[in-house]
Amino acid sequence: MVCRTPRLARSALRGRIHAVGSWIAIASFLTCLGGCASTRVEPLTSQTDPAQLDPGERALWETADRLEGQIATYVKTAEGHEQAEQYLTEVVKKLAPDFSNPHTAIRIRILPDPSPNAFVLPNGAMYVNSGLLALLENEAQIATVLGHEFAHFRCRHSYREKIKENNELIKGAIFGGALAPLAGTKDTANSAAELWQISSVSGYSRGLESEADHMSLLAVLQAGYDPEQAVKAFEQLRTVSQEDDQEDMRFATHPRLSERIASYRKWLGEPEIQQQATGKRVADDVYEDKLFKVILENAQLNLDDENYALAQENIRRCLRVNPQSARAHYLSGELEWTGPKGTSYAAINCYNRALRWDPNCVEAYREIGLLQREQGERDKAGESLRQYLDKAGDAPDAPLIKSYLQELRDPNAPARQSYRALQVTDKTFREKAKIVGIVPMNIPDDVIEPAKRREEFEQALAEKLKEAGFTVVPSSVYESIYESLKKTMGALYDPNTGKLIEDRHEVVAKHAFREYITTHRIDALAFPALIAVAAKWQANRAEWDGVQEATTGKEGFWADMAAPSAYGTIPALSFRMHMTSVYGDLCYFGVGGIQLCSRVARGQFVDVPMHELLTDSARNVRSVDIACQNLLEKGQ
Repeated sequence: MVCRTPRLARSALRGRIHAVGSWIAIASFLTCLGGCASTRVEPLTSQTDPAQLDPGERALWETADRLEGQIATYVKTAEGHEQAEQYLTEVVKKLAPDFSNPHTAIRIRILPDPSPNAFVLPNGAMYVNSGLLALLENEAQIATVLGHEFAHFRCRHSYREKIKENNELIKGAIFGGALAPLAGTKDTANSAAELWQISSVSGYSRGLESEADHMSLLAVLQAGYDPEQAVKAFEQLRTVSQEDDQEDMRFATHPRLSERIASYRKWLGEPEIQQQATGKRVADDVYEDKLFKVILENAQLNLDDENYALAQENIRRCLRVNPQSARAHYLSGELEWTGPKGTSYAAINCYNRALRWDPNCVEAYREIGLLQREQGERDKAGESLRQYLDKAGDAPDAPLIKSYLQELRDPNAPARQSYRALQVTDKTFREKAKIVGIVPMNIPDDVIEPAKRREEFEQALAEKLKEAGFTVVPSSVYESIYESLKKTMGALYDPNTGKLIEDRHEVVAKHAFREYITTHRIDALAFPALIAVAAKWQANRAEWDGVQEATTGKEGFWADMAAPSAYGTIPALSFRMHMTSVYGDLCYFGVGGIQLCSRVARGQFVDVPMHELLTDSARNVRSVDIACQNLLEKGQ
């Protein structure tokens, strides 16, 4: 598996190869070393019939088959991805020319996820995140990654991990990004549960990761790729990584990127490896041509996730390949408008360039009109928004745009003043940020009087923010804007199914948030939330005093879904507050204790009913005080 984050870095294993088509010999040799598996497992060949595998391994394949089907159902292939997926499949075939199994065709899917990750299921279904493809620079680099994943499959690493019962390393962590597109579907929970039973998801051992790295390098050399690009592939991953000393120690069994890069360089210095390291193929032009649409849409994903630096790099790359790409110019405008370093003027210029190359880029008309409206240019805004409606037809946001046009025609409507939020950081927000908007807090419906509970938390938070010197815009202001726009949009729920109409809801939320920020000139946002944390316990007594948190722990399930774990913790419900700039930069983070979600009854831990949680108003307010404690200290 390639890392979704740098915390999942892998290593490499020393080894040699002397002939083309020696995958099987090398894998068998490494298996015999004894450190990789307790039971000998031969690599898959072109003659392997999955139906003849051991029952335990067949069960892994069947589970993987179900997951593959679920991903195919719920993660639709984006436009232009079919060509890119076929291209990646051909790259794998170059790496394994001797593998042609009629029962297991090489197949690759691209997942719309900006995190740099790739993984393979036990049945050979391979998945690559768009974020990884956008990060790597050429075919030689992606070949290194694909060769690594193919080695996991061909050498049956999932089964070898299952044999060792090494299933507790990092369950589910690798698939955190991969399953994100499935969130909210009926099969998400089932998929996650099944994934936990697949060893490849749980995390390969250090030895198997090394074996996969080693085999990939040899395959890359045999295919004639530039050997230096194998190292650069992981150097690219390191550009988005945290420093080594900050890496999550939960993944300590996996070598860090710095170690991995050092291992690659050491191998490439070995005489027998150098004899084969004669290839020059890089294929950066082919790579960028085949993956152009993938990289372009990944820029949008990065914008959505407020990864502005990565979005900027994706956009620059696409404009370098095709300076006439209207979509790239449009996204450049989005970066200028939503990012911390742009300007409204620069954004409008980018949108106009998009229209120059494609007059049917209707979103550009809308964004120009919205910016002109916010700058008080009523006539220009009206013209741009009318052009948008003329070309967009039945766009989901048409009712809102029509309401804006009506406002622009009203001579008595208040004049709008141009506003662009400040760029603030954790070091400057106390000096620069003056107005803070509170984002609505979610309270579980099962809690008694949820509206009252939320009001307690938000009022307490507002008081603390005022005490720290900020002007506060309450969440009720946002909700008022949202409700007004919702009325304009019409029904947000399907009358037949009762389900939320996603595109309509997203339109209303996006426009409401934009109005909230610009109308009230908000500099920073406060996000109150409730999270489940792990409180330590010992001898039937929790280390908890009813106010202070025992430990921030790791976020987990809600109390009614969680049971006391085997690791000496019980779930507790905690208040959390973090503040960001309007552009998503974290400025402050604080946590306050609330109450335990389990208690001792007849010598056993039982869950506290949801309707009994958060009923102590004084404790709720006190938890906000604790979460804001450092904020007040910084202001003194």
